[in-house]
Amino acid sequence: MNMSTGTLSRYNKDYWTMFRVDVAKEGTILDLAFPEDELKYLVLKAHQRVANSEMERFDSPFAEYVMTSEEQEAKVVNKKSKLKRKAYKVFSAMSTTEMKDVLKVMGKRAGDDSSVDFVESQLDKIVTDDPQNFLTTVEDPTFAMRAFIDDCISSRVLVKNGTKYQLPGGDVVGYALEQTIEYLQNPSNQEVYLDLKGKLTISK
Repeated sequence: MNMSTGTLSRYNKDYWTMFRVDVAKEGTILDLAFPEDELKYLVLKAHQRVANSEMERFDSPFAEYVMTSEEQEAKVVNKKSKLKRKAYKVFSAMSTTEMKDVLKVMGKRAGDDSSVDFVESQLDKIVTDDPQNFLTTVEDPTFAMRAFIDDCISSRVLVKNGTKYQLPGGDVVGYALEQTIEYLQNPSNQEVYLDLKGKLTISK
């Protein structure tokens, strides 16, 4: 770069005060075969306003720019593709009842008289738009209980009053959904769970 010895020293304030990396609105391409671009790359790599990959961007609260490469972009695209393929594999193996359970747990309950095509199309939208959320929902160990509680509320064998979950007689099962799940999964409370399950079966 035809610089004098010591020019790039961290203590050379005259040089670093004037050093700038101009980033165009459409982005800037650096070719590391050129020393000037490699210097810019090293500076940007260490800067707190620059995330070094698309994935790192989410873990860098001060990042305003993303520095990436064709290799990194390929990894991101491939990761998203794998996630979507996994989601569709799980989706395609589901029964209509399981699909309905997913919809209800995700707050998009389908009516009992909804056609199979309608249920599949609604869940397909979720899998396409947010495969991670779909997988997180179905892989949640409390998924079945969440669907059960939703059915209980829909059939009025369990009453939701604000954030509280109560039996029709007024006894509180939980003051929030997570607490209700924990209560019904507790072996000590199986009598309550089985009673709800029996009433739910009758109501259907």
